[in-house]
Amino acid sequence: MACASFNVTHAQDLHIYSGTVPVIDGIISPGEWNDSDSCQIAISGSLKVTVRFKHDGSNLYFVYYNHLESAVRCPEVNLDINNSKSTSWQGDDWWFHASGTDCENNGAPNVYSDCLAVQPDWEAVPNFVSGGANEDTVEMRLPFSKIGFAYSGGIDTIGLALDVTNTFSAWNMYPSTATVNDPSTWANGIFYNYAAGIKDTGKPGDEIVLYPNPAAGQFFISGQNSHGKIRVYDITGKMVGEQTVSAFPAVVDASVLSPGVYMVQVGGACFKLVKK
Repeated sequence: MACASFNVTHAQDLHIYSGTVPVIDGIISPGEWNDSDSCQIAISGSLKVTVRFKHDGSNLYFVYYNHLESAVRCPEVNLDINNSKSTSWQGDDWWFHASGTDCENNGAPNVYSDCLAVQPDWEAVPNFVSGGANEDTVEMRLPFSKIGFAYSGGIDTIGLALDVTNTFSAWNMYPSTATVNDPSTWANGIFYNYAAGIKDTGKPGDEIVLYPNPAAGQFFISGQNSHGKIRVYDITGKMVGEQTVSAFPAVVDASVLSPGVYMVQVGGACFKLVKK
């Protein structure tokens, strides 16, 4: 019997899992963001800003940390709610900026006409204060009602680009190929109704993250490897799927599999995937 063929992609998508509600205070408390996924925005040289993100069914949460005010960078979130992938900004697109004041605009980026120390219907904490200590951790809460996102409770997708900027000459983006003015270059922000998954470790130096676990329909693999072969075995030890990948993270479509317990092998390190 031929093995199933998995559909594996390597887009710079952002996986937004359901998680606990963080306290928006600019402090990463122990365990507060453990149920979220993350990405990094390269600034220059070895300097990178880490961004973590999740939702609670009613709000979208972000935390930006490392090399913000100390590297003269302000966090921003750009949203394409309909994920229309238009090459220009539309009425469903939002721009949010946090620095000394918190700024927003609907329909165009970099519009600083609506900036307040505290916005009435979304949060970004703390504000940067000139002459004070450098604030290198900023937490944000964006209500779905604010951005016009009607979450279905399942898997939904919006357009999403994250950046840090000095507001006049530098916009460092995730994805790195994105531009602020062109929503067609942004990542897919994929919402799920379950928390980010577990981390397992294979042989020394070969760390693999497989999530969610349990999974339904698809799962994600990331790790230190730059390439590898994904093999899936059923509980009898029979290989039921195989796919070679050239880069991680990888999104694996496992919808061809029947519900059950499977072993997922990546480059020789084994991980268990439970499908409901």
